Amino acid sequence: SCVAGEEPPIDANKSTAGAGEETDSDSEETPKRKLTDDFFYEEPPMMSLATASESVPVDLVQLYHSFGFECTKRSNLQALDKDNVLFMSGNVVEIFNVHTHQQTYIRSSTGCGIGAIAVHPSHKYFAVAEKGDAPPINIYLWPSLKLFRILRHGTVA
Repeated sequence: SCVAGEEPPIDANKSTAGAGEETDSDSEETPKRKLTDDFFYEEPPMMSLATASESVPVDLVQLYHSFGFECTKRSNLQALDKDNVLFMSGNVVEIFNVHTHQQTYIRSSTGCGIGAIAVHPSHKYFAVAEKGDAPPINIYLWPSLKLFRILRHGTVA
């Protein structure tokens, strides 16, 4: 597992060339390490948290129910499978089971909001593109909700 600030494990047996490779900005010929296919990030160190003060502890409240749905955002309702839909609302992505009405929330990792979401055609992954300065695109495995990949500065041209 990887905690923020630590380097993820690499697969020394894999080629360092090809899609998904990260390279140094100084040299196109010096590839960085490549993540293994079974690597997943740990979520808690990455997720944005409420701001605490001396009089208000950070765990005083928790999200119980979201009444929000931003209907003016393009492609804000995505089908994950026959029972679950995915949509964004403010700083969270919500997974809603249409039969049981159960809601599952994934908080923004930066706290600046969610800009876009997309579901892979295989329905095995979904992507959450964040807002802010040099925001990441976080890719999750469905239905486990494990954080599979982080595309850093992913929404910057």
